[in-house]
Amino acid sequence: MLLDRIRWFVRFALGLITQWFTPPSSAGIFG
Repeated sequence: MLLDRIRWFVRFALGLITQWFTPPSSAGIFG
Protein backbone atom coordinates (compact mmCIF):
# COMPACT_ATOMS: atom_id res chain seq x y z
CA MET A 1 0.00 0.00 0.00
CA LEU A 2 0.97 3.63 -0.36
CA LEU A 3 0.87 4.15 3.40
CA ASP A 4 3.41 1.38 3.89
CA ARG A 5 5.78 3.08 1.48
CA ILE A 6 5.29 6.40 3.23
CA ARG A 7 5.97 4.82 6.63
CA TRP A 8 9.10 3.14 5.31
CA PHE A 9 10.31 6.36 3.73
CA VAL A 10 9.71 8.30 6.94
CA ARG A 11 11.64 5.74 8.96
CA PHE A 12 14.45 5.76 6.40
CA ALA A 13 14.62 9.57 6.39
CA LEU A 14 14.56 9.78 10.19
CA GLY A 15 17.32 7.17 10.32
CA LEU A 16 19.52 9.21 7.99
CA ILE A 17 18.82 12.43 9.88
CA THR A 18 19.69 10.85 13.20
CA GLN A 19 22.92 9.52 11.68
CA TRP A 20 23.87 12.90 10.22
CA PHE A 21 22.92 14.95 13.28
CA THR A 22 23.43 13.07 16.52
CA PRO A 23 23.65 15.48 19.46
CA PRO A 24 23.87 13.52 22.74
CA SER A 25 20.98 15.50 24.21
CA SER A 26 18.40 14.55 21.56
CA ALA A 27 19.70 11.05 20.85
CA GLY A 28 17.21 9.52 23.29
CA ILE A 29 14.24 11.15 21.56
CA PHE A 30 14.55 9.07 18.40
CA GLY A 31 15.87 6.03 20.26
